[in-house]
Amino acid sequence: MKTSAIILAAGLGTRMNSDLPKVMHKIAGRPMLLYLLDTLSELELEKVVLVLGPNMEQVIDFVADSGFKVDIVIQDERLGTGHAVKQAKKNFSGYKGNIVVLYGDSPLIGTNSIKKMINTRNETINPALVVLGFSPNDVSGYGRLMLDKPNSVEKIVEEKDATKDELANRLCNSGIIVADGKIFFDLIEDLSCENIKKEFYLTDVIGIARARGRECLVVEGIETELMGINTRAELAVAETITQNHLRQVVMEKGATLIDPSSVYFCYDTLVGKDVVIGPNVFFGPKVRVSDGVEIKAFCHLEGTTINKNCTVGPFARLR
Repeated sequence: MKTSAIILAAGLGTRMNSDLPKVMHKIAGRPMLLYLLDTLSELELEKVVLVLGPNMEQVIDFVADSGFKVDIVIQDERLGTGHAVKQAKKNFSGYKGNIVVLYGDSPLIGTNSIKKMINTRNETINPALVVLGFSPNDVSGYGRLMLDKPNSVEKIVEEKDATKDELANRLCNSGIIVADGKIFFDLIEDLSCENIKKEFYLTDVIGIARARGRECLVVEGIETELMGINTRAELAVAETITQNHLRQVVMEKGATLIDPSSVYFCYDTLVGKDVVIGPNVFFGPKVRVSDGVEIKAFCHLEGTTINKNCTVGPFARLR
């Protein structure tokens, strides 16, 4: 079955306290939006629709130069996640495949997690929706996925509205869904803004689908893939998660890191085997390190290729 995606990225990012659009903030030297676009490119999607807010020309220009094929729609009024999805309706006229809904400020989700959701929708009981849940160490602030039978979501209860028993449930809502494209926008049309914020919440489609007799299933994801980035502190956590992954990849490919936690890689750093990297080494963009190289402590490298068996540093800057 065909699959397409909607990325919601219209938020102001107020808590970042920045003139830069939130999805343009970098993790390992790469704008967070690019992580999502790269992940989606591995799924052979029919289309990707990016929902932005007004005055986000910087993001529009970035996407145009990124090489990815993306349709952009504008949410002129920020009236909630359900309203944001509704702006993409015209892009899916007559569409009958799956629709994945993702968030621009949750860039670390992996391809396998999305595939798991798609496969669950395609291969089970034809649910209206598949929700990606997770069980974080700290459940504070998350809505809870309430099940009425194994893997079947009855409703999502926001933390502020939950009873004591509901709060004891640690299965939380990531917000990411895969929906049946044949009925998805009909469900969206039934959303109401009768709530404190006067917004249309995407999470309410669960109850609407269940009221129509359609199942909504859950698959469980990985906490480190599902964090949302709303503050500089959360951006720093995402950086740590990404750096730990990059370090692990480099070591698995045959390099030695004397003090892994003090070495910072860019997303595109290439390191050969039998390379030894000392403490406090920083890799900027476009660095290639050949086999047998030793990089001693306190080096800063960017835009450079280090040939086989060379020694660099200590205290060197190459660019």
